[in-house]
Parts: sequence; C-alpha cells; structure tokens
Amino acid sequence: MNQSALNFIRSFRGTGGRGGRWPVAVLLAVLLAVLLATAITARQIKAKAEADARNEFDSVCKETRAKIKNRLAAHEQILRSGAAFFADDNGVTRTEWRDFAERQKVSQKLPGIQGIGFALLVPRTQLAKHLQKIRAEGFHNYRVWPEGERETYSSIIFLEPFVDRNLRAFGYDMFAEPVRRAAMERARDQDAATLSGKVTLVQETGKDVQAGTLMYVPVYRMGAPHATVAERRAALMGWVYSPYRMNDLIESGMLGHWVLAEQRRIRLLIYDGETPSPEALLYDSQRGGDQQPALAGRMTGQATLTLAGRRWHLSFAELGSPGQTVVYRKAWLVLGGGACISLLLSGFVLSLVTTRRNALRLAMRLSADLRLSEERWQFAVEGTGDGVWDWNVATNQVVFSKRLKEMLGYAENEIGSGLEEWSQRVHPEDLPQVMTKVKAHLDGQTATYASEHRLRCKDGSWKFILDRGLAVLRD
Repeated sequence: MNQSALNFIRSFRGTGGRGGRWPVAVLLAVLLAVLLATAITARQIKAKAEADARNEFDSVCKETRAKIKNRLAAHEQILRSGAAFFADDNGVTRTEWRDFAERQKVSQKLPGIQGIGFALLVPRTQLAKHLQKIRAEGFHNYRVWPEGERETYSSIIFLEPFVDRNLRAFGYDMFAEPVRRAAMERARDQDAATLSGKVTLVQETGKDVQAGTLMYVPVYRMGAPHATVAERRAALMGWVYSPYRMNDLIESGMLGHWVLAEQRRIRLLIYDGETPSPEALLYDSQRGGDQQPALAGRMTGQATLTLAGRRWHLSFAELGSPGQTVVYRKAWLVLGGGACISLLLSGFVLSLVTTRRNALRLAMRLSADLRLSEERWQFAVEGTGDGVWDWNVATNQVVFSKRLKEMLGYAENEIGSGLEEWSQRVHPEDLPQVMTKVKAHLDGQTATYASEHRLRCKDGSWKFILDRGLAVLRD
C-alpha cells in the first residue's frame, strides 16, 4: 500500500453512519484538483511548445535574411573584380573576358547567376563605328537593339556563358529600358553596385518565365578622374553586370528547400521595394499560391533588406495549420495521461468506499495502531520505499519509520520520538515556510499538507524531500 492510498484511508475516519458521503466529497474535490492541475500543466507545456516554435521560426527567418544579404554581397565582389579587369590600357578582349568568367567558377561557388557580362556605353556619334567593329569579329548580324534614334546607347557585348538563352541578350541596349536605366545611372553617378527594380530578362524564352533583376557596377576609363558626379559621367566606359532569374537565384544559389525542423515548412515571398504588392513580387516559394499567407493562427514575419542600394521586402509565413506546425504531443500526453490516471485512481478509491466498508473499518483500526507502532507502519507501507513519520499533535510524539531513518543515514535506534527530532533537521531557511504550511493545514485552511524542503542527513549533507500529510482527525 503506497502513501497516497494510506492518506486516503486515513481520511475515512469519522464517517460513522453517514454512509461514506464525506469520503466521496473529498474524492470529488481531489479529482477536480488533480484534473485542474493537469490542465494547467498541459497548458504550460503547450505554451512552451508554441514559444519554442516561434523562436525556431524567427531563427530561420533571421538566417534567411543573412544568407540573401551575404550572397548578393559576394556577387557584388565578383562584379567589382570584373570592373577592375578593365584597368588594362589595352582593353579587354572577348577571349580574356571568357577566361575571367571561367576563373570565377560561379556555377560551383555562387550558383544561380544567369551570367557575368559587360555593357558598353556607345554615344550616338560612335554607333556606326561600334557596329562595324563587332561585326568584324565574326558577328555579321550584330545590331544594337531595340532600334531607334537615341543620344546614348548601351550594348551588351560580353556575357558569359555565351550560350543558350544568354545569346538572346547580345547587343541589347539596357539603357533604353527605364527600370534598367535608373539602376545604371545610379551606379554611374554613385560609383556603387546597384540592383535594378523588377524586370523580365531578355533571356526569357516564353517558358518558365521568372521575375528578374540585375546588378550593375560602373567601369570608368583608365586614368580618368571620377571624384564627382560630372567626372563620373564623363569617364564612364560601361557597366559590368549580372542578370538574375529570381527563382534560380534564390533556390539554386541561396536557400534550397524551405524546410524547418520536424518537417514543418515556411513560405517566403520577396517583393521589390518596401511595400508588398502583386506587381512587385519577385519570388514566391509557393508558385501561384495566395499572396496573403498570414492566415489566423499562423506564424508570420516581415523584414526589409537593403541590397546594393535597393530595398527588398521579405514576408515569411508558416504553411499548414498551427496543429501541424507546432508540436503539441507532450501537452496532449500530459492532459490525457493525467486525466486517465486521476479517473482510474478515483474509481479505485470509490470502489473501496462503496464495496469494502468492512475492510475500511479494519484499515482505520490498523491506521490507529500504526501511529503507535513503527512495525505496523512498515507492514502497511511494505515495498513502497517511502519514508513515513506520524505526529500526534496532542502529545507531540513523533514516530519515524525505519525507512525514513535510513534515507537520512541513521540507524533505527539513533532518532528519538520527539518533535524536535524532525524540526531540528529541517534546513533553517526552509523551516519558516514549512511551519506556515503545517499550521495552515492544522487550521483547516488546506485540504492536505505538502512541502518540498531539505532535511539534514547524519553526515551533515542536505537532502530534498517531498513531505505530504493529512490531519486524520480534528477536534
């Protein structure tokens, strides 16, 4: 018989002829208390699971922002290296540019870049000479496009790898398109790497069309001053640049699969500018999904990144219902398990109350004897491993079980039967709160007495114990 069962049996004293109604009331009160405690514990575990999931979600969002920023910073360094490559007074040949691009090993180190190119600035007065020069290299059908009279042209003359869809960009005048031109002028005037706004790249073939953006770094003529905006405009030779197809850039070059721990997933949307809108959408990890992912109960996050002079708005949202994304197993286990155990225990004790009244009377007599004889205590709690002590408040006599003495390192005859044997072994820091709880229970303020405190062992060390008791009879 364990201590909990013994306490219940002790509580049955004084039922007399009331038919066991008082024990049933106590049983119901204890059942409700245990169920309430179980519910509170389950709620706390649920709250912790939600907090852990939120921390994990925020950590992934932060890591994602860092990856995007670091990767585009690496792209900028490659373009600056390309701009420095034009420092040679003899210029750069097509073969030299191809060798330079191959040495960068972009496909291995920084996958997701569509290419590395150079766009030459061509004044209107030099357009014919420029066309003749490029056609003399073997590109007989070369032209600067789109057609039309303009004061200034730019032409993509280098773009590596110079194969497949990149061939479509050969000769394209990016300066003729407003979004690209704005970024190119900003790069020129600020002598800085700049990202363009959202565009559709000329490399697109009509299949799997993706949103695009481009990064530009200005190239100034060797030895020409470019300390001021006017000097930079006068010294500009062209731009080293990279075009990006956003899906390829993000998924191949930066982030891979958007998978969180425990098989939970998040969704990422990237917008050009600070304000999300369908027109500004650059990337969506859920192709063609609803662009309003912040549904009730889901975790979301927002961030703004400044990348090469351009702002991107990042929107994060978990996918699936909260029940799928947050692990509630422990909470449900505690709630269900606690409820089952409480009901089983209550049913067991209720069965004792209603079907074994004679056995209870015998047990009550045994309980009275146990307060006078430690040997009977040992018989009642045989096999539980709990230490037991019984305090007769009227006489201040205390009986300690053999097991309790062993737990403190004492032999059976080394502890007497006075109350001081207990109180002197309670840690001085714990004694006030222990006595407060004892008094509150004896005054009828609490249904049971329970206290976790330290007791001094024989060797002088302190041992934490959980002390529980019940006043079986009040006068």
